[in-house]
Amino acid sequence: MDIYHDGTRLPVDEPQDNFEPEKCPRCDGTGMVNEQKITELGCAGHLIVSNRCRWKRHTQVGNFRISTIGDYYYDGKRQSLDYPANLYFETMVFKTLNEQEEGNEGCGCMQVVSFSELDGERYATAGEAQQGHEKYINKYRRNSCPACKGTGYVQDDEIPY
Repeated sequence: MDIYHDGTRLPVDEPQDNFEPEKCPRCDGTGMVNEQKITELGCAGHLIVSNRCRWKRHTQVGNFRISTIGDYYYDGKRQSLDYPANLYFETMVFKTLNEQEEGNEGCGCMQVVSFSELDGERYATAGEAQQGHEKYINKYRRNSCPACKGTGYVQDDEIPY
């Protein structure tokens, strides 16, 4: 049912050519809300040989682990993480459970559902890796607004808060 900006309903027989739906007040019309808890952790979040990486960043965003590692050295030589040979850093995103990882001594690492990454990217430089990690934090911290179901507009005359 259509409504005016002031909340009153449009009469059924009134033309609706200039009707603009009301923006959702909870998300300000974006359809998204930032509700995920973000925790920065002091360890690498993936790669079994991460102890050989000189660059590590691990962020828990709600039920997602975002891990960026790089500058991997083996036998004193800097190694590429994959083809092409000039990519030395990578970000990977993993789904986590709402349970602490076994043996983590309370550091905040959550148990990973599967180490098959949901998302990720590789980079040539530490600066690109830092920017990429931030990009994935922002991507996974946003949820569809529960009030407007992600549309950005009031769906009914009542908005569930």
